[in-house]
Amino acid sequence: MGSFISFREEMAAVNAIIRRRWEISLRYPLSFVFWTFSPILYLLPMLIFADFIVGGRYSDSLFKLTGIRDVWLFVGVGMISLRFLYGVMWESAYSIREEEFHGTLEPVYVAPMTRFSFILGNTLFSAQRGILVLLVQLLVVKLLLPQLSMYRIILSMVFIVLGVFLIQGMALVLGGIVLTVKEGWKILFTIEMLLSLITPAAFPVGVLPEPMRIVSTYSPLTIIVEGFRNVLLLGAGVLDLSQVGVLFLFILFFHVVGIWYFRLQDMKLRGTGRLGQY
Repeated sequence: MGSFISFREEMAAVNAIIRRRWEISLRYPLSFVFWTFSPILYLLPMLIFADFIVGGRYSDSLFKLTGIRDVWLFVGVGMISLRFLYGVMWESAYSIREEEFHGTLEPVYVAPMTRFSFILGNTLFSAQRGILVLLVQLLVVKLLLPQLSMYRIILSMVFIVLGVFLIQGMALVLGGIVLTVKEGWKILFTIEMLLSLITPAAFPVGVLPEPMRIVSTYSPLTIIVEGFRNVLLLGAGVLDLSQVGVLFLFILFFHVVGIWYFRLQDMKLRGTGRLGQY
């Protein structure tokens, strides 16, 4: 009974964090509009560049490698899924450092909730906002692909939901790094750039050099991006349940390692009195 009450209280804390983040976000309507529509503008230069490189919207070479002929949709859908994952990663991993910038780190640390609940609340807020943006982007995809069905959209969202749980685990690891390094945004940017090199959002896995291709093939972000894109553009017939199982293993791994590492760094910094130092 006690554990149930504790869990219920932790979920109440998570819900309070989500509500607070939404209240702050909606107080600045222009900021909310920016985060909703800027990803679409972000994609346009990439689509123009892809069109220029290929010499048109459709590519036989791309079709041979991926089964998808439409370059715009291949790049566009790949990038919106990857940007969604990056957005959640930043919001989650940098949440504690953001509290320090706002001068609210001490109240957060003395609040009756675990650090895991705090990061989870920020992850879920970012996921909710990101999914709203994703739905706006999918409306654009629907205009380019009229035969896109609601069934495909719902099924493809399975990979997005699994991606949120994966990023939550990764955010615990990265959050521990951010606590220690202080200017952790440099680390996050470096990790984001390295992941972009091996995640086939704007290019097929087959064009990568052999060592990078091997790493990319077994990367969880590759499974999410390709799974989301293939189900959305090619249909449910390409859904590989074994890949979903691999994702569950990655999620479990990152959560176990993340909880251990974050607690280690948190206790170390509190023990030396360096937690709030910048």
